[in-house]
Amino acid sequence: ERFPGKLAGAAGADEIRLDDAWLNAADLGGLRLAGKEAVTIDAALQFAMGGNVQFYAPQVAINAGITAAGGRIEAGNITRQISGNN
Repeated sequence: ERFPGKLAGAAGADEIRLDDAWLNAADLGGLRLAGKEAVTIDAALQFAMGGNVQFYAPQVAINAGITAAGGRIEAGNITRQISGNN
């Protein structure tokens, strides 16, 4: 099997799929995903202690657990813009 995670089928023309096993093994300190139409999480994800996780799109579906102990998890349809005036 090319991807050991829970990917099913090929990605559509307007989507990307990320392997949950690879993401979890990477022990990432953060992840930011933004979608024009949707972001969907269908497998459990675990991030490093204090990780910052952000999902932004008009439709955000979190269908599995997300762990970022002592960190921050944000999901919604509005992103914060940072400028030199903030």
